Amino acid sequence: VKGGLTIRRHGCPQDGAHAVQLVVAQLTYLADEAPPWALDPERTRRLRPHLRHILETLEALAPELRQPE
Repeated sequence: VKGGLTIRRHGCPQDGAHAVQLVVAQLTYLADEAPPWALDPERTRRLRPHLRHILETLEALAPELRQPE
């Protein structure tokens, strides 16, 4: 199976619609990789600033990606 379905389905850079697919290992936020898939508060606390940095960086880049009208 080829990855990137979200990117291909929702992204259309030529029309100014960019898409990003972020894959995060379950052990970075879950207590265990088995049911009931409970969040681990300490792991999510450590992951949150990294995700925030990624999203803020993408937000800062967004104006550069817009095509002139």
